[in-house]
Amino acid sequence: MRRALEKEIDFQSTRVEEIMTRNPLTINKEKHAHEALEIMEKNGVTSLIIKNQQGEVEGVVHLHDLLGRGEFRFELHG
Repeated sequence: MRRALEKEIDFQSTRVEEIMTRNPLTINKEKHAHEALEIMEKNGVTSLIIKNQQGEVEGVVHLHDLLGRGEFRFELHG
């Protein structure tokens, strides 16, 4: 969605399959949160699909899940 917004995609006429990520990055649910954060940072993404040992999707972890919402703010002085 973020990338689609950056490209000014017309959401009224665009199908989801046209903007979806076909092979999203994943992480095993047994991994640690810092490993998810490292993958996100390395690849410039804000979410990962969580899979179990059988490779089945169990959920999604978002950057906000790891860092909190609004808890890490920068104050600009100038």
